[in-house]
Amino acid sequence: MSQKRMPSDQEIASLADRLRDLWQPGEEMRPWLRAQGGVLLELIRGKWSWASMARVLTAAGITYRTRVIPPFLTGFDRRIHAASFSF
Repeated sequence: MSQKRMPSDQEIASLADRLRDLWQPGEEMRPWLRAQGGVLLELIRGKWSWASMARVLTAAGITYRTRVIPPFLTGFDRRIHAASFSF
């Protein structure tokens, strides 16, 4: 397995700028990741680590938030709510 290197802050910023242009605010994360998978995997198979990619995505403002099922929902309502947010 090849050794991953720590990219410089300039490299992080440069890649973040590139990916930011491909991202639309409010876009769902999984479809975006699928669409950009080739670019991201090429970087990961090269010298970029997943930790570095996380820094790039954060710098680009490409983030996600998990959806929490409200605790007051029970039974069928809870399953419907969960299904409506699954990808």
